[in-house]
Amino acid sequence: MSLTLRKASHYPITVALVAFSYAAYRYLSWLADSELPTFITFYPMVTLVAVLFGLGPGLLATGLSVAITAYSIYLPVDSFAVSSLREVLSLGLFSVIGLCLSVLAESRRRFEARLVKQQGELASLVESRTAELTRKNAELEDEVARHCSTERELVRLNEHLEQRVRERTAELAEHVARLKEEAEERRAAELALQLSEERYRTVVTDQTELIARACPDGRITFVNEVYCRFFGKSEAELVGTQWRPQVLPEDLREIEERLRLLSADNPAVVVENRVRNGRGELHWLQAVNRGTFDAQGNLVEVQVVARDVCDRKKAEESLRKSEEQFRQMAETVEEVFWLTSPRGELLYLSPAFERIWRRSTAEIFQDPLLCLTATHPDDVPQLTRYHDRLRAGEAATIKYRILRPDGSVRWISDRGYPRKDGKGEVQYIAGVAFDSTAQKESEDRLKHYARRLSTLEEELRKEIAGELHDDVGQELTVLSLNLGHISKHLAGSGAGELQKTVDESRRLVRTIHSTVRDLMVNLRPVQLDEYGLVPVLSSYTELYQRRTGIAVSFQATPEFPRLGAVPEISLFRIAQEALHNVLKHADASRVAVVLEHWGSTARLTITDDGKGFVLPKAPPEGAGSGWGLAIMRERAELIGGSFRIESQPGTTSLCVELGGG
Repeated sequence: MSLTLRKASHYPITVALVAFSYAAYRYLSWLADSELPTFITFYPMVTLVAVLFGLGPGLLATGLSVAITAYSIYLPVDSFAVSSLREVLSLGLFSVIGLCLSVLAESRRRFEARLVKQQGELASLVESRTAELTRKNAELEDEVARHCSTERELVRLNEHLEQRVRERTAELAEHVARLKEEAEERRAAELALQLSEERYRTVVTDQTELIARACPDGRITFVNEVYCRFFGKSEAELVGTQWRPQVLPEDLREIEERLRLLSADNPAVVVENRVRNGRGELHWLQAVNRGTFDAQGNLVEVQVVARDVCDRKKAEESLRKSEEQFRQMAETVEEVFWLTSPRGELLYLSPAFERIWRRSTAEIFQDPLLCLTATHPDDVPQLTRYHDRLRAGEAATIKYRILRPDGSVRWISDRGYPRKDGKGEVQYIAGVAFDSTAQKESEDRLKHYARRLSTLEEELRKEIAGELHDDVGQELTVLSLNLGHISKHLAGSGAGELQKTVDESRRLVRTIHSTVRDLMVNLRPVQLDEYGLVPVLSSYTELYQRRTGIAVSFQATPEFPRLGAVPEISLFRIAQEALHNVLKHADASRVAVVLEHWGSTARLTITDDGKGFVLPKAPPEGAGSGWGLAIMRERAELIGGSFRIESQPGTTSLCVELGGG
């Protein structure tokens, strides 16, 4: 509704501008005290209306101007009668020029509207695809971060457990060695037995472990202070009682089976069991049971050295639960989680591998080279380089193809992370791989749509340029010939004023014709199809220099070959956009355009001496600036080229390179 009202307001504004032009004409004639050229104020007004409001208001302004001139300026006044041929020609010429200006302005407005609409659709499509890819990438990074967090926790717990085991093992070895030495001393010196026992009692009393001795029937004969404190009883209460009630019934059978293994040849066994302390709390104890045997090999006494291993048991249980959770997670996620040694030996492969590769994990463990065999032959070299980088300690990513047993091809995205120790040495390599075939197909479809859109844009430009050449250009040519014919017949007739009007009209037609030609070159240089990129860029840079005043130098490799229609029009559009950016943003005085070719490589380089700018770190959003660089980069990528731009104060350089691997 608002658009309709806005368009409707163009017509009263047009009438007001016509009235203003007529008033200006009268005022200027009064100031000059003579009649001015008839349409001196109407030409600018009609041009302004046609450019701003389009065809309808332009035709209205032309018609009203002709009517006002015939009625109020030409004699007789207050009548539409025209008294001379000069006046008829002047009115006709003005009408034709007004019509041409209106048609040109309307064509321009329609072209800009269609171009803006297509650019908006393309920007919307690219934005939606970019947002989807960004979301999927964020989800993958979150999942990888969770994997890494779990992995770090497992490593920390494992290191802590190993440290505790080493410490306790060393302590136990020390105690066992000491007990063995004391037992040998007792056998070697029976005469000093009492003294040795007293000394042993003193040592045992000072230990932090629970120490006790018992007869073969289970009756306790000795306990140390730690033992008493643990069970909350005095030595008198414990000595002479059975040790079995202190153990949980569920563990008693296993303890007795282990004790039956004691013999002169196997004098020590280690048992881990649960007991309740004096406060009724459940504890795990690790006990070294050492038997003392007589000369006939009969068991005389059992000595027990026990220590509390609850912390270790809890750590082991926590580690077991963590490993179980990790295993369940690895078996349920869609991604493949893998671990290898620094030498490339496969340590772990999650079940998702079988769903994606359609091969069993057992096959891979039996034949590690099967991973390369299942890779597309063209991608094997880059996969080898990828694993070399990982083994060298660099994190890396890769996309490659695999071949399933049924012959189908799938795209795989893989990301690897080397795990290093404190010295910087690689301990193992972890990675996550997933099937990115759907993502790859979406990217290919997006590129296909972009190519199609670019093709449609060029076809539309070519069509509009053709219409300008065939319709407007020919009509301007005919109009120029007609004016030349009129000028020829007026020569020597004494109609000086009319001759001046005709000459002015001819100059105006030539100016309009030149503007139409420039517009055709910008829309679609027809010479590009026939002569190639070098002549077109050369003529365009010359035209650019004349129009802007910026000095442009153009150089091309001699005998530069034809690259094909699509690469040539893409490079031309990139050059157009780059030079437009120089004019709009760079504040430069010189531009160098270089077109090179060697072997199978072609390169376009555009360098200016402007103020430079800060390169954007993210794609442009919305309708702001920055789309020019993005569009140039996409044009280069669509023809298989690379796009690079460098900028600093005093110089900006843009380079597009095709071919060359």
